[in-house]
Amino acid sequence: MGAWGHGNLDSDSARDFLAGFSKVQFLRIIELLKHPRSHKFDCEEIDELFGLIEIIFVLHEREMLEWAPERKEFRNLFRPYLKRWDTYHKEWGGGIDAERRKVIKETFMKLVAVIRDKNS
Repeated sequence: MGAWGHGNLDSDSARDFLAGFSKVQFLRIIELLKHPRSHKFDCEEIDELFGLIEIIFVLHEREMLEWAPERKEFRNLFRPYLKRWDTYHKEWGGGIDAERRKVIKETFMKLVAVIRDKNS
């Protein structure tokens, strides 16, 4: 274990903490992508899912993301999620909100880019 600077995160143990924190957040995102209600606009799981993804983006931007899963693991979760989202919104009667769907898809693609960047 060592420290290499005076900053709050300039030590091996601080980076180990960030790695554990990053892993917990990603594992929860995986759970939420699979959750049976996470695609419904009126359930808290969808808010938690996209809130956690935004936290991952901030960690990455601040160079505090110390762990990320394999990119393929995530990509395989997006299509089933979007299919559930589409079906729910069609059945709900409000139709598909094209702008919201576009934002969701762009968010997923940005997350894949963050994972690729972290694992490269």
